[in-house]
Amino acid sequence: MKLIKTCSDRWKIKEFHRELKQLTKIQSCQCRQARIQRNHIARCSFSVELSEQII
Repeated sequence: MKLIKTCSDRWKIKEFHRELKQLTKIQSCQCRQARIQRNHIARCSFSVELSEQII
């Protein structure tokens, strides 16, 4: 039962990352500074979460 829960959680994370990449084109970010990269990723993550709530 624990294995199924773990797999289910991992699948949700994979889905989130896939959507994040497809919807925001996060992989094309050319920021060099770590702070700017973190901010960009956080904003992209927020926008994906927000779009899921709207749909």
